[in-house]
Amino acid sequence: MPHNARALFKVAMESLVGNDRNTMLWIDRWLGGKTIEELAPNLLKTVCKRAIKQHTVADALAGRRWVSDIKDALSVVVLNEYLMI
Repeated sequence: MPHNARALFKVAMESLVGNDRNTMLWIDRWLGGKTIEELAPNLLKTVCKRAIKQHTVADALAGRRWVSDIKDALSVVVLNEYLMI
């Protein structure tokens, strides 16, 4: 899919979380119609790319596994975003 088409699709789509198995935690619009990148861009920068592409909401929320996706040192800004999420 061309980059422009993908960007348009992302803006137009919101994920409704049902069983959490099809919604990607870090990149889908499941938090009030927003992505984590929109809500916490600095936090997302600390997450490894593999986790961003692989973790569903169900996988990440089980046992709070999403916290272990955060890899870099946490600044005050990142900590604030973490607490908000």
